Amino acid sequence: MLPLSMVREQLDVYREACRKYGHTPDIVFVQAIYLDEDGDRARREAEPFILQFLKGNASPLSDLPPKEELIGKDFGFYASGALESLTRIPYQELLDKEFVWVGSPGEIREKVAGLIEQCPGLTEISLLCTYAGMEHWKTIRTQQLFGEKILPYFDDRKASGATADPSPALSGR
Repeated sequence: MLPLSMVREQLDVYREACRKYGHTPDIVFVQAIYLDEDGDRARREAEPFILQFLKGNASPLSDLPPKEELIGKDFGFYASGALESLTRIPYQELLDKEFVWVGSPGEIREKVAGLIEQCPGLTEISLLCTYAGMEHWKTIRTQQLFGEKILPYFDDRKASGATADPSPALSGR
């Protein structure tokens, strides 16, 4: 759950390995999201849930084997402190740097379009929209707004041939 800017280099390595060995890249981008018709309200409402979500994702890492052992077994990412560092990033920075997408359907549609354009080999965008402690109806609202206000835009672009590559699949959790 890192922004494209932070994983671009690793994706380039993956794409090159796929090319070298005759495979087609299959990139699934996982993105935390929260939607409301009013983008400002979405940003206010989402803050406690997003911060708790990041804290919860980093907490299982506290009981890992020693860093040297993780690195020796090619699990260097988990020894790097990257996930734990997410809990120290201020909320506004999480939004600004696109660790999470929070806003109105129009704002998020632009982020989806940008990701599709900037990530060759993207086959799926998997959306995380359920957060501990959040009322279930807010999850449903995010899914409904995404389905009604964002997906049709990409279906229309695909049907009109507006994109050279087919749009990736979009899934929600």
